[in-house]
Amino acid sequence: MSGFLSLLRSWYENGQCNIPRAAKPGLSNHEDGLALDTPDFQAWISALGNEDWDWFGNADSVHFTYRGSGVRDDIGDIGVKAFQQLWNKNNPNDQITVDGTFRPQTAARLDMSPAEGFATARLLKLTNPNLQGEDVRKVQQALVNAGFLNATQINSMVLPFPL
Repeated sequence: MSGFLSLLRSWYENGQCNIPRAAKPGLSNHEDGLALDTPDFQAWISALGNEDWDWFGNADSVHFTYRGSGVRDDIGDIGVKAFQQLWNKNNPNDQITVDGTFRPQTAARLDMSPAEGFATARLLKLTNPNLQGEDVRKVQQALVNAGFLNATQINSMVLPFPL
């Protein structure tokens, strides 16, 4: 969600798309799941009001904020911090501060993040045909370095035995 909110914030700051308001990522109650916008706001004012949603009014007529029980104000910070940790895990040579605050360094890395997300690890196991790939080669090299395998026992593209 932070990427989308970053885009909205950018459009707002540049006067694009007639966006009347846009919070900085990490500060939006939309990230917390505590806000919604609807262009048909007039039809929803009464129904949402009965369920503890406050209409923002004419300043941002499409906006409603949930004020009922269980509201937390730290979800946006947690989301930003999670992104910062994820970035650092996947970019060990380009670390950023992990503090849950959306600053320019976080915004820049969010803009560089792959739309499909970061790669996830796969479970390495004995298969037929044998698993192949860079992750397999790294495991094999680690086993050689630790003395569990001799370099002559491995093929750089396959895992010859179960872990």
